[in-house]
Amino acid sequence: MAVPEAALREAAKKARAVLVPEMNAGQLSLEVERILGRQRVYGIHRYDGEPITPAEIAERAETLAKKGTTT
Repeated sequence: MAVPEAALREAAKKARAVLVPEMNAGQLSLEVERILGRQRVYGIHRYDGEPITPAEIAERAETLAKKGTTT
């Protein structure tokens, strides 16, 4: 998988955290961690065939914001 590294770095430049929802065991998260650094990347992973809901993404983002991105 080719990840546009420069574009990802630019998009995440001011972010305290980057949330990566993906329908697998975390392959994309690992690539984002390699580019941005592990301490700012958080994933939501599902591999049971059920979609990740917008509510699950929002809940995880809110949790990260409230806890200062330490979870």
